[in-house]
Amino acid sequence: MDQVGEKPEKRDVSKQTLIVLVILAVVVSLLGTFTVLKETSGIHKVVSPSQERQTESAQGTISLSIVGAPAPDLATGMVSLKIV
Repeated sequence: MDQVGEKPEKRDVSKQTLIVLVILAVVVSLLGTFTVLKETSGIHKVVSPSQERQTESAQGTISLSIVGAPAPDLATGMVSLKIV
């Protein structure tokens, strides 16, 4: 009989339950890995005709201008509170 203020007895998880859970986790992980590998093996790169004509090297010009941050706008105001 449980008496007032007495904590219920905690039971540990059996080793068999832990082994089953670990095996289940490994099986699910392996199935997920094989599924992802199978699905990604079917992906093929699609190359547009304009990309096929490009050479290995390309030339270009890049311009970068860094402008300082603008000065913060200072605002002034007045608040009036009248309690009646």
